Amino acid sequence: MNSLSDFDFSDFWRNGEHDEFLTEPAPSESTIKHVEAKLGFALPNAYIELCRSRNGGVPKNCFHASPTPTSYGPDDHIEVSEIYAIGETAQYSLCGSESDTSFWVSDDGYPDIGVYFANCPDMGHQMLALDYRECGNNGEPTVVLIDEILGYKIIKLAETFADFIRGLKPAGYFENGE
Repeated sequence: MNSLSDFDFSDFWRNGEHDEFLTEPAPSESTIKHVEAKLGFALPNAYIELCRSRNGGVPKNCFHASPTPTSYGPDDHIEVSEIYAIGETAQYSLCGSESDTSFWVSDDGYPDIGVYFANCPDMGHQMLALDYRECGNNGEPTVVLIDEILGYKIIKLAETFADFIRGLKPAGYFENGE
């Protein structure tokens, strides 16, 4: 399912001391179009739905399964530090001063495969991206982790952004063998 229309956002986001760097007002149609034009990619509907519930921040359930080990943490999952807002005024937004995709590609050497939308807790050595290589700039991207320490290894995490959001789990989920 490529939509989050039936998803309960009421307990999705964590409130925190760094929200001013992560959040923006809900994106208007003009903001979405502006950001998409700047990025060169159409954002998935599920990403837009998520950001209309709250535009950026830290999810409460911030762990996701990984099919292969990564350079940071356990072998079977990753941690998501934040999800970027649709906008450019928050420091950590899709077009923000500290998180713009062009920064990750040109300054840090990450592959130019789509839109970098989230960070992991290892200070930029692992990034989450919407991967448009198979679907084109206006298609439905997969969600991947790019691991810089492993030579920018690309690890597919979910077929769609909606699948990725539905796959986020709480702390302890993987340790308990669920």
